[in-house]
Amino acid sequence: MYKFIMNRVTKKIVLLIAVVGVFLGCVTIIFHKDLALYIDRNILQFVAEPLFSLSVSILIASAILMFTKEQVFRAWFAYARIWIPVQFILTLILSFDTSSGLAHGLTSAENIAVVLSFLFFIFSIVIIFYNSFSLRSK
Repeated sequence: MYKFIMNRVTKKIVLLIAVVGVFLGCVTIIFHKDLALYIDRNILQFVAEPLFSLSVSILIASAILMFTKEQVFRAWFAYARIWIPVQFILTLILSFDTSSGLAHGLTSAENIAVVLSFLFFIFSIVIIFYNSFSLRSK
């Protein structure tokens, strides 16, 4: 069943999921004060904001992947399906900061998610270009 689902994931589905994630993130950012009446701030901080920053990275990477071969997409997808859960776990673990002082504001879930999303994007670009150039040389 797992391989069946993984083989059904296409570039267009990933692009659509990224667009939906960016849209939900924009709605959350724009209406965060109104949503705070109905949704706990911790849920917004630990789920919505990291989801938005990761969705932007996935959106840019998937837009690039639309112009590549299927093998390049599969290599990137193998990386992404491991990175994404790890990123959410690291965001949760690293954002529980009980210290005070200079580093107190640097370990918010939003800051950690932005840094990890940027790393995801950089590694994605490396994987995409490496696999694209290695396929062209064959």
